[in-house]
Amino acid sequence: MRSPRAALLSGLASLLVGCHRTHAASTERAPGEPSERPRAAAQHRPEGGIPAGATGVTYAAPPGGPVLGVNTVWVGPRTADHSGERAMTAVQTRAELAALGATRFRQLTSGDATWRNIEPSAGAFTWTGADAVIPVFAGMVIPTLFDIQYANPTPPWRRAPGLPFETSCNSDVEAYVGAVVDRYRASTTYWEIGNEMDHWKAADPGGTIPPELANQPGHHELPGNTPSSGYSSAEQGQFLACVARIIHEHEPGAKVVMPGLSGLAPQALDGWLTDVITAAGKDTFDVINYHYYGPWQRYAQSRALLTQKLAELGVPDKPVWLTETGVTSDPTLMSHTNYPNSETEQAADVFRRFSLAFGYGDSSVYWHTFVDSGDDPNNRWRGFGLITMQDRRRTPAWYAYQLFATQVAPFASSTVEEAGPDRFVVRFARGDGGSRWVAWGSGSLELPSGATRSTSVVYTGSAPWAGVSAAVPLTDVPTLIATSR
Repeated sequence: MRSPRAALLSGLASLLVGCHRTHAASTERAPGEPSERPRAAAQHRPEGGIPAGATGVTYAAPPGGPVLGVNTVWVGPRTADHSGERAMTAVQTRAELAALGATRFRQLTSGDATWRNIEPSAGAFTWTGADAVIPVFAGMVIPTLFDIQYANPTPPWRRAPGLPFETSCNSDVEAYVGAVVDRYRASTTYWEIGNEMDHWKAADPGGTIPPELANQPGHHELPGNTPSSGYSSAEQGQFLACVARIIHEHEPGAKVVMPGLSGLAPQALDGWLTDVITAAGKDTFDVINYHYYGPWQRYAQSRALLTQKLAELGVPDKPVWLTETGVTSDPTLMSHTNYPNSETEQAADVFRRFSLAFGYGDSSVYWHTFVDSGDDPNNRWRGFGLITMQDRRRTPAWYAYQLFATQVAPFASSTVEEAGPDRFVVRFARGDGGSRWVAWGSGSLELPSGATRSTSVVYTGSAPWAGVSAAVPLTDVPTLIATSR
């Protein structure tokens, strides 16, 4: 059996010479690298001709190193439907995040700086919740300025049916954004204006609420005065550009994170993403932001489509963050994945998703979620937590995350060496001259040069490292292999 390096070298005969930007999905380019890129000779090609994933492309780690984060952090007790939870204070939460290895998070929930929380009525600012969280997590938190779903420039106190729906910036938006940025600019560099705004398609004529948002009260509901014609992606882009301008007027060094795209389906990339960047302008956002909850087997293909689209839109070199990804451990919840789901598969998915995302050049990846949200059968997000809700048990996924944070994330560069369909191998080079290899799938893997030890990524307690001297048998549960200089 060939080594990963030999498999990569065998593809050198198939150089993509003179290809156009629209073919970039198979040859994602790092800044400063030549456009020609070797391609493995035997790549799986899904329908449409887009390769399942480029191989052999090396990405340098971003300045300051790659970032591991978590999505949705609760501080203090939640609502009545979470009775029995052992709530954590802000100090306890920060300590637990540090033990995990997470250095940033978004959607802080009890301290969200969203408009409805901060200014529920005109001029009446309420800072208590955000003040209790954002300064405590200075440097770690990414506040969301507008609604978690269906962000728009209509003030919270003017959203009743029959009232005018605002589509663009106004004096209320100027006052609110300026006040929030002025108050918390010392605590954060990054600001996310909204979240999953592509869900506004539900307001289009004939549109429907997505299943994952249906029957959930609060910020998952369309505003009462939503116009029958909807709120177009182009209008959203103009609104986002205006808010970005206000942010930079109050903090010139701020970084604006694009609202998280809910997924990588072609209609989202060709529709919302294209319309918003076209209307807002290429310089509005400092970070491209997307979410992925589908099966890991389809990720490489989906990520290639994003690479292609960003090249077409003229923003191929902007940092890309995956700010929501995860899988449930509950075998009865099959809305996103059905492996079948289990704690073992969830822990394995931490490594599969993190390895591929960083391997394809993402600079920041966030797991959803930190603490589980309960096992109510009507809860479509149950079982996603790294920590259980009621007894605060660290799940195998928690230990997998910590292993990635301590053993892999301090990497200097990343390379997807093999990308399926039956085997995946990702190499992470470290600054000390060593490397970490993550491999899973069928067959076995010849030991990389200098390999000293390996471990399964699914365990509790301490990683079961063992010495290696022969080829490593592979399964769908990734194996982590360490090499010295």
